[in-house]
Amino acid sequence: MKASSGLKSLEKEYANYVVGENAVDNFDEFDLYLYKVTDGIDNYLERAFNQIQTNEKWQRRAKIRNKFPILFAKEGLEEYDYDNMILMEMSNLAIYNLDYFCSIRELANQDNFKELNKLINFLLDYFEKDNEYLELKRKTVDGNIKVDDYDYNLELMNAFVNLKLSKLEKQKQYSRN
Repeated sequence: MKASSGLKSLEKEYANYVVGENAVDNFDEFDLYLYKVTDGIDNYLERAFNQIQTNEKWQRRAKIRNKFPILFAKEGLEEYDYDNMILMEMSNLAIYNLDYFCSIRELANQDNFKELNKLINFLLDYFEKDNEYLELKRKTVDGNIKVDDYDYNLELMNAFVNLKLSKLEKQKQYSRN
């Protein structure tokens, strides 16, 4: 998918996006909601890093066991590296989203919090889809999976978010003047 057509597709999807039950009515609710969202992603990131450390511990143990083939069955070490690679991808996903939400927090005011709430929920929906995709990928041996009508593309989402945030930054600057 070309980047420009993908960006147009995301723009169209965002234009038709409805927040639903996570809609907020005032700025204080928005701020609290954003705090809960970032806290949840912080926890997600921490779990990913903990899983990487656990994999490294088990990989070290497997290396030791592999030196004693009479006592232990030989273990493949590449599975740990593969899993850690995907966990790092999951960590990057979380870090990108935390960065988005920090930028959103800086831009938020009484005039734009509803639009930013929409953006947060749109991003969270994609975060969940991306996470599901990466979790499925972790369960495969070779990483070759295809999820119906879903294309994981962190760079495209980053371009979309940067475009949205730059528009909101310009609006915030104009409102100051």
